Amino acid sequence: MTAMSEPDPPTTWWELRLKAHSGAEEVTARLLGVAPSGWVEGGGGVYTVYLPDAQAAEWARSAVQELGAVELKAVSDAGWQAWRRSFRAHAVGERLWIYPAWEAPAAPVSAGPGLREIPVIIEPGLAFGTGEHPTTAACLRYLEKLVRGGEYVLDVGTGSGILAIGAAMLGAGRVVGLEVDPLACRSARANLARNPAAQGRVEIREGNAVRELPGQGRGDCADIVTANLTSALIRHLAPGLAGAVRPGGHLVASGIGRPAGAEATRSLEQAGFRTVGRTYEAGWVSLLARREG
Repeated sequence: MTAMSEPDPPTTWWELRLKAHSGAEEVTARLLGVAPSGWVEGGGGVYTVYLPDAQAAEWARSAVQELGAVELKAVSDAGWQAWRRSFRAHAVGERLWIYPAWEAPAAPVSAGPGLREIPVIIEPGLAFGTGEHPTTAACLRYLEKLVRGGEYVLDVGTGSGILAIGAAMLGAGRVVGLEVDPLACRSARANLARNPAAQGRVEIREGNAVRELPGQGRGDCADIVTANLTSALIRHLAPGLAGAVRPGGHLVASGIGRPAGAEATRSLEQAGFRTVGRTYEAGWVSLLARREG
């Protein structure tokens, strides 16, 4: 697979910091609209978004200002790069390790279910998903348990591509990462190029899940579907997600605020899933569901 070239980075970034008084899931849903390719979630309800120009920054400020106190300032590329390099290699689960590009292992890396330590190399840029957020980490841990070798995995809302690449590195035979945002698709493809052992088995596809998921049920069903989204999106997509998973296959659904966990579970069960696992971390719920029928 040929990697797409990345555009030259801007010399000045705009940093938007939101101190939110709304719940985490409400903020996440709004940020998906103004910065679908990523943000940084800190402690105490503080969210940071990096935007490449003043027009985008002002539009983002107007969209989120009702959620809390907003600060907007220009930062140099050097400042952005300093934040970026604060990301360090870390373990997720029992076997997966997430490495920034500058700490990538020097030796050639292989993929497969029998490996004791599996590296995934991610550039911590604008795309959401470096394995540090509780929802991403929960999805990766579920993939460790589900992928035995040769499965077809569909990752809905792939973002940085971390779940799609992780599934391939664990041994999945075919992986499709579906993403509506073209910037996130570019980031995911660039991350795929950093993981040669996953190439040839991962396709990053630009598309809208609302339109594309129902078609999955016509004979192209996945063994495993991951959906690290929001509870509102998961409820809305529940029938399509059910159509995308083969009978007996599994869905990993995450990005669900704890207060919305019961409603999301109910929507998935009404669509034909049976909940077989549930994890809670830092106010977030992640669900493992089996497709009945």
